[in-house]
Amino acid sequence: MNVARILSKAGIENQLVLPLGGISGAWIERELSDEGQRMEVIHSDSETRTSVAVMDGAATVFNEAAPSTTQAELSQITGWLASAPVADVCIVSGSIPSALPEPEIAALFKACRGHAIKLIIDTSGENLLIAAKSGADLVNPNRAELVEATGIEDLREAAMSLIELGAISALISLGEKGAELHDKNGYLIATLPPALGNPTGAGDAMTAASGWALSSGIIAPTDLIKYACAAGRLAVLEPVAGQLNWTALAGQAADVAVESRK
Repeated sequence: MNVARILSKAGIENQLVLPLGGISGAWIERELSDEGQRMEVIHSDSETRTSVAVMDGAATVFNEAAPSTTQAELSQITGWLASAPVADVCIVSGSIPSALPEPEIAALFKACRGHAIKLIIDTSGENLLIAAKSGADLVNPNRAELVEATGIEDLREAAMSLIELGAISALISLGEKGAELHDKNGYLIATLPPALGNPTGAGDAMTAASGWALSSGIIAPTDLIKYACAAGRLAVLEPVAGQLNWTALAGQAADVAVESRK
């Protein structure tokens, strides 16, 4: 949801597909509608989860667990994908209900793969491995998520394990320290000046900027990681998630230092 909102605020055409249910889901649908967000809502019987971020110098975030998703609801999502025109980029982002079995998640990722020229998947746990097997052009975990999913502490080895499963590249967020972008040929390490603020949604901003870069034809790895890191830093400066100062993005990207390694 925050990825779509960030893209929309830059005038980048996108269609958000999301399940919503209960009182919180109805509120989110109204808010998105008021913002003018294009969306396909899959109405769910489950209450949509909420997340609360408390800022007092540092951020404390309270996340409810993602609700269950029924087979019927999942079928509506894959059915919508099957009838939609092929997109430049399809982004899968957000919590995936743990109750969904692996074959159903794999089928969802496969439907997304067939729906777009480029596929970005931002997920964690076992789903990150399934994302790699789907042939995603870019998987976007943070360091902790990558290590947890692969069981490998060395980031190059962990990223290569995803690439060997089928992922084309892996963008690993290192928080305020920057990011690493890995592919079969080597990897890039990006660093930038730290920013104080609310880190909630910084990962969403990185994912949104990556999607924008791929859809805009910016496919040079150095440029992609610069824009992704710059977007994450700018998101930290915003008071709430789902916001990004796009006019400052190019300037921020110029401040990102990139080192290449094999």
